[in-house]
Amino acid sequence: MGDNLDRTSVVEWFQVKADSDKEAQKEAFASLSAKHALESEELKQWQLVVLQKQP
Repeated sequence: MGDNLDRTSVVEWFQVKADSDKEAQKEAFASLSAKHALESEELKQWQLVVLQKQP
Protein backbone atom coordinates (compact mmCIF):
# COMPACT_ATOMS: atom_id res chain seq x y z
CA MET A 1 0.00 0.00 0.00
CA GLY A 2 1.32 3.40 -0.98
CA ASP A 3 1.51 6.49 1.21
CA ASN A 4 -0.93 8.32 -1.07
CA LEU A 5 -3.92 6.25 0.14
CA ASP A 6 -6.25 8.24 2.34
CA ARG A 7 -7.39 6.95 5.68
CA THR A 8 -10.88 5.87 4.61
CA SER A 9 -9.60 3.56 1.89
CA VAL A 10 -7.19 1.99 4.39
CA VAL A 11 -10.09 1.41 6.79
CA GLU A 12 -12.23 -0.01 3.96
CA TRP A 13 -9.39 -2.31 2.89
CA PHE A 14 -9.09 -3.71 6.41
CA GLN A 15 -12.88 -4.10 6.65
CA VAL A 16 -12.99 -6.06 3.39
CA LYS A 17 -10.07 -8.18 4.52
CA ALA A 18 -11.72 -8.89 7.88
CA ASP A 19 -14.96 -9.90 6.16
CA SER A 20 -13.19 -12.27 3.77
CA ASP A 21 -11.21 -13.75 6.69
CA LYS A 22 -14.50 -14.39 8.53
CA GLU A 23 -15.88 -16.18 5.47
CA ALA A 24 -12.73 -18.28 5.21
CA GLN A 25 -12.98 -19.18 8.91
CA LYS A 26 -16.63 -20.18 8.48
CA GLU A 27 -15.76 -22.43 5.55
CA ALA A 28 -12.85 -24.00 7.41
CA PHE A 29 -15.03 -24.59 10.47
CA ALA A 30 -17.79 -26.13 8.35
CA SER A 31 -15.42 -28.58 6.68
CA LEU A 32 -13.82 -29.39 10.04
CA SER A 33 -17.25 -30.07 11.56
CA ALA A 34 -18.17 -32.31 8.64
CA LYS A 35 -14.89 -34.21 8.99
CA HIS A 36 -15.46 -34.60 12.73
CA ALA A 37 -19.02 -35.87 12.18
CA LEU A 38 -17.74 -38.39 9.65
CA GLU A 39 -15.02 -39.60 12.02
CA SER A 40 -17.42 -39.97 14.96
CA GLU A 41 -19.80 -41.91 12.70
CA GLU A 42 -16.93 -44.22 11.71
CA LEU A 43 -16.03 -44.61 15.37
CA LYS A 44 -19.62 -45.63 16.23
CA GLN A 45 -19.61 -48.21 13.45
CA TRP A 46 -16.28 -49.55 14.64
CA GLN A 47 -17.52 -49.79 18.25
CA LEU A 48 -20.57 -51.76 17.07
CA VAL A 49 -18.33 -54.20 15.21
CA VAL A 50 -16.11 -54.64 18.28
CA LEU A 51 -19.13 -55.21 20.54
CA GLN A 52 -20.57 -57.80 18.17
CA LYS A 53 -17.29 -59.73 18.10
CA GLN A 54 -17.17 -60.10 21.87
CA PRO A 55 -18.34 -63.54 23.08
